[in-house]
Amino acid sequence: MSQDIREVVLSILPSLSNESLTSLLERLEALGVESREDLAFVQEKDLEKHIRPIQCRKLFTALMMMLGALIVYTFTLDYNPSPIDGLPIVRTNPAVVQIECQYNRLHNVNSNALNPTWVPYTSTISAEDILGFSLVIMSSDWSGPSPSNTFFLGDLINLQASVDSTNHEPLCVFVDSCVATPGSNASAPAYTFIGNNGWV
Repeated sequence: MSQDIREVVLSILPSLSNESLTSLLERLEALGVESREDLAFVQEKDLEKHIRPIQCRKLFTALMMMLGALIVYTFTLDYNPSPIDGLPIVRTNPAVVQIECQYNRLHNVNSNALNPTWVPYTSTISAEDILGFSLVIMSSDWSGPSPSNTFFLGDLINLQASVDSTNHEPLCVFVDSCVATPGSNASAPAYTFIGNNGWV
């Protein structure tokens, strides 16, 4: 029996007694298991007399093997229908189905971490609903930002309000208020051109 198979079994069932381990390895050899890859073809019922039921389930639940470019998971699905209360008829039969799932292995999952191993900043922003809002003074023909930020009373000012919703559902922007001041001084006189919750 291959040392590799012994190591696989002990990695899944480390507390297995020497007697049970010997019995299990002899059974695997009698089944024709010669390599680690052959373990994919062993079924739970093949081993149920050689290790305890919980150990058998642990072995098959945890049995994951690398077969070239594949990761293979094998397990057993037990279906045991029960009658509906008050009705003596059971409409289906019990079934035991061996299931094998094969996935293409695109990374070396034994030794290398899979990317991303960190939470991207954009995911954090999206999760916290931190959105980037902007208000830009546009040129008179709306072709781009205005080259000047100086305006006189009565001048037409084109404003573009937007929100960056790259990682979010599409949003509508509503501007409740906007004021113009001659400077950044809060005590300076202000001219309100959007107010009353967007109605002015």
